[in-house]
Amino acid sequence: PTPAARPSSMSMRLADKDTVQLRFPVGTRVECNCGVWKAGTIVRHFYTQRDFDDDKCVPYQVRLDDGKLIFAPNDEDSVVRLLEQQPGGGGGRRRAKKAPVLPQGANEPSRFKVGDKVEVKISRNSEPGSPRGVEMISAYSIAGGRWVPAKVAALRYAQDDWCPGFYCAYAVHVHGDMTPDGIQYATPVREDDERCIRAAPVAPPPPPPRFEVGRRVECNGGQLGWRAGVVCEVWPEAPSGVRMPYRVELDGGGTALIPHDEDLGIRAVHVVEWGAGHEAWDDAKGVEAAYDLLTAGALRDKRALPRVGLCGDAAAVDALGDAVAACPSEARRVALMLEQVLATAEEATPRHPLVGRRVRVHGLSGSAELNGQRGTAVRYAPERDRYEVRLDDGQDGKSGTVGVRDVNLSPEEDPMVTCPICMDVRLTDPLGPARKGPGEGSATVTLCCGKVVCKECHDKYMLGGMDREAQTFPPCPFCREPTGYMDEHADKRLERDLLKRRATHGDPLAMYNLSGSFDKGHHGLPVDYQASLAWAALAAMVGGHVRAMNNVGFALKEGEGIPADARRAARWFARGAVLGHISCVWALGKAYADGAGVARDFAAARRWLKRGKLMGDSPCAVDLSRLPAPHGEELGGGGGASSPGS
Repeated sequence: PTPAARPSSMSMRLADKDTVQLRFPVGTRVECNCGVWKAGTIVRHFYTQRDFDDDKCVPYQVRLDDGKLIFAPNDEDSVVRLLEQQPGGGGGRRRAKKAPVLPQGANEPSRFKVGDKVEVKISRNSEPGSPRGVEMISAYSIAGGRWVPAKVAALRYAQDDWCPGFYCAYAVHVHGDMTPDGIQYATPVREDDERCIRAAPVAPPPPPPRFEVGRRVECNGGQLGWRAGVVCEVWPEAPSGVRMPYRVELDGGGTALIPHDEDLGIRAVHVVEWGAGHEAWDDAKGVEAAYDLLTAGALRDKRALPRVGLCGDAAAVDALGDAVAACPSEARRVALMLEQVLATAEEATPRHPLVGRRVRVHGLSGSAELNGQRGTAVRYAPERDRYEVRLDDGQDGKSGTVGVRDVNLSPEEDPMVTCPICMDVRLTDPLGPARKGPGEGSATVTLCCGKVVCKECHDKYMLGGMDREAQTFPPCPFCREPTGYMDEHADKRLERDLLKRRATHGDPLAMYNLSGSFDKGHHGLPVDYQASLAWAALAAMVGGHVRAMNNVGFALKEGEGIPADARRAARWFARGAVLGHISCVWALGKAYADGAGVARDFAAARRWLKRGKLMGDSPCAVDLSRLPAPHGEELGGGGGASSPGS
């Protein structure tokens, strides 16, 4: 801030003239300090003029011996004093004395230079930071005053409203003496005199700080909570003159001075270590991060994804990259990146996910004896719209290969995992379908390493035994990463960084959770439907995440983050429905009933909605009751199963 000249404290109020007793009556011969002392005669008391503030005046107007009219701003000897006669001169010529200023020069150098820390003695009426503030400092007006810390701001200082040639030895910034806007006043120091200005005592060396410059930390902002930032200075000097342990540049802008080097005021941020080739990315660039992850080839190397779209050959990827770079606007560029991520996921995610998997037959009416049979889905026959299933040898001797509609097949076993801590509890696989609706399940996934544990073990080993002094939860028993902070702001940041790290390393669970965070604005992330769709598509492609397939389908159906496309949405619903996701089962049945993205087919709608009803879904039951009469079609109609040769 630029030093500010204090509004003149040498003037007085006209309203006070009846209560103020001036030292010299009108007509008194005096000397005035105009850089040199000049003789003159007082011609008026309580003088005012148009450029003065309203209701302001000065003690005297003086006519100098050369005829010039001036005014004396203060009634004190440093400004105006009784005229002295020359020795032996009687009433003759008066002598002019040089004002007691020590000018800067080779013969009379100043003791201090600009920036030096000093102490100045202020008058008893001065108070740094108050509206009255600190008056001009002089060796002749400090009786009963006190010493305060200051810093030299200027040498041979003058203000515009002073008499020509009038200078002070210094201007200083008295610590704590500033405007409400934080601009420090320049307080004049009249003489370079040890009685009014002296060198500041040498402070003992400060202890070494806990955090070096450049270290990421969190600062306690009181009601604002903990705020993250970077240490930009250690032991800076505050406006009050006191040295503080740290100055921190905050992430949201601005800086903060930290008064105490303690965990209650400043603490380390857990910085997630990113693997080689992966860097932390801006929260506002979720789509770009997903796009970059695909173009880098890291997912293809880890997951053996088919070479399609952004997982294709280098030349094809370069061509797609050129198209993105040529976009005229940021919005168009993001939209094109999202489209390429989604198109790649659609190509790389199997349209018929049961091929090669163990399956179970159910719901047949024409070949009811096959219900409950198990086997392997060998391939999908598009010309017959059926899976070819090689059945195991059953008790009734049934075996061989039969054709079965997708609505009459389910994975052989519900996807389950065992809690790796207690080894007792069987949990719903979070990659699998939600049986009672999206997002439900009995498993808890650790944000740090993606382990699936039961709720009891999670509460016991990851939430219990918290360190109240450090305000942290115990580390993960698998990877030893912190599992969270008791402070909400720090906890959100940790969770966000862990999700981003795992998602960038190809973890489909983290991709799905990151997608949900963008959709709802959780973990401190912005609400971004485009980023949510991009990461859900990656989760479905990389890990076959069934709930992610459902989310992609509904985003396309509702037009969230991308123009609505019922045809593409129906394809994603078909993937999730055949894997048993109840929401996809309902959405696919409704699409057949309404002809949304597929040809209207009441028979197909009835089959899928009846399957959802048998799974216990009430919306499926309601929509099934609203369909037209079946006209003879039955669940699994036409036999439901047939020989490949028939």
